[in-house]
Order: sequence, then structure tokens, then C-alpha cells
Amino acid sequence: MTGAKEQFLNFATSVKTAATAGVTTASAGVGTWFDVIPDDIGKLASLVGLCLTAVLLVFHIKKGLLDIRKANLEIKLLQNKIKD
Repeated sequence: MTGAKEQFLNFATSVKTAATAGVTTASAGVGTWFDVIPDDIGKLASLVGLCLTAVLLVFHIKKGLLDIRKANLEIKLLQNKIKD
């Protein structure tokens, strides 16, 4: 059974979450522009969307760096096996 942190990281780094945050932010901006929704709600939705986008970017960058470190360690292990 996976831990709560791992489940959250999987959710936070999923493409579906990123797409949902982007579409929601864009929809709120368009709705505010056409006066379909009040300015305060549109501004709040845009702020939440920006925050979610920032969180997703940080998680993706950290995940990418972790993958690079993992690949480098695997390369070193293989190089040590070849030397032996």
C-alpha cells in the first residue's frame, strides 16, 4: 500500500492535474473578461490557478532532478560492474 505522500506526489505531478489547472485558470480569465462571472471570483480563481501551476512546476522540476540523479547512479553502478 502506498503512502499518502506518494499518492499526493502522483496526483500533483499528473498531466491531468496540470491540464485541469490550466483550463480552469483560462476559463476564469475568459469568464471575467466577458463579465460572465464577477471580477472578485475571477481574480480569486486566477490566483488559485497560478498557485497550482507554480506548485506543479516545482514538483516537475524536482521529479526531473531526481530522475537525473537516479540515472547517474545507475550509470555509475553499471560502470563499476564493468570494471569488476
